[in-house]
Amino acid sequence: MREISVPANYTIDPASSTVDVVFDAARTAPQSVRVKRLVGGEWQPVTTKQYEQEILGVAKGLIAQGVQPGDRVALVSSTRYEWPVIDFAIWAVGAVTVPVYETSSAGQIDWILQDSDAVLMIIEGSKQAAEVAELTDLHNVKRVLRIDPAEGEQGAVAALTAEGSEITEEKVHAGRAGVTADDLATLIYTSGTTGRPKGCELTHSNLMSEAEAILASPFGDAIRGGSNVMFLPLAHVLARAVNIACFKGGALVGHFNDTKNLVPQFSIFKPTLILSVPRVFEKVYASAQQSAVDGGKGKIFDAAVQTAIEYSQAQDAGGAGLLLKAKHTLFDKLVYGKLKAALGGNCKVAISGGAPWALGSATSSAAWASR
Repeated sequence: MREISVPANYTIDPASSTVDVVFDAARTAPQSVRVKRLVGGEWQPVTTKQYEQEILGVAKGLIAQGVQPGDRVALVSSTRYEWPVIDFAIWAVGAVTVPVYETSSAGQIDWILQDSDAVLMIIEGSKQAAEVAELTDLHNVKRVLRIDPAEGEQGAVAALTAEGSEITEEKVHAGRAGVTADDLATLIYTSGTTGRPKGCELTHSNLMSEAEAILASPFGDAIRGGSNVMFLPLAHVLARAVNIACFKGGALVGHFNDTKNLVPQFSIFKPTLILSVPRVFEKVYASAQQSAVDGGKGKIFDAAVQTAIEYSQAQDAGGAGLLLKAKHTLFDKLVYGKLKAALGGNCKVAISGGAPWALGSATSSAAWASR
């Protein structure tokens, strides 16, 4: 293990907030497309100006609901298009997002509502509604809205937009101007493995610093002008920070929550960046290895693994020699190319977080993805 520390090569404007990335993009590049929305199985482009207007609509609705700067708003949903729209809107009014995993139990939701003192809760759909129905006390929550509405109702985004129709954009912008980098942006609750979950306070500066650090890292080149299918939970800080970095860096992002059908989306979206956790990469590796063994090509696969490790290590030590380069080129045609094709054929960087890599297989698959 090595720990490397270098001074930050960026600064955070103390008068800024995380939501500024949207409004800055809408002002400087209103017709650019940084988000796509999955509608009826098709990815539909959303311009930055359209995205800004949708966020403003939700923000006006939050003001109409009486949400004040510093108020907590609980968001219980899987990763989907509406998640960051609501998140940015909460920030636009100076409020604090309290993300809750969509798989959380009624007891977990109850504790987070109580501890965070949330005044409004936005849930995804029927599963979360069933958990909320078990609660006998919503504490300080005055209203619950659903992203996927019950029959005869409006979804949360549409309902808030309609209810805020009398609020002016100027009122939102006036309030947003008062939000600074040191203000609280989110309360992210721990897993609670050592007791009740604890709310970790993150400021706008914390989130913006992480996004800037990602863009300043070697990953930045894959983000700028690139693309990403975001499928990790946005309730986790890693996915949240990468999502912000992608928007700021001008990457095209699609939000997708059906992980069982994820691979076909790679072929459609052709991401340059893939953000995942070790277990997903390990499953890809194990599946590819088994396919090779079943096809009588297990030895070729093993040789490709060893070459990938040696090539990755050589890259960190000044570069590969001619023989190693030749072997790597050969295995790129025989093995690596097929793995890269399964990831959409355009992946330049894979970022993993959430747990340590397992030895061997994960190291090899990481080498292929990042080289």
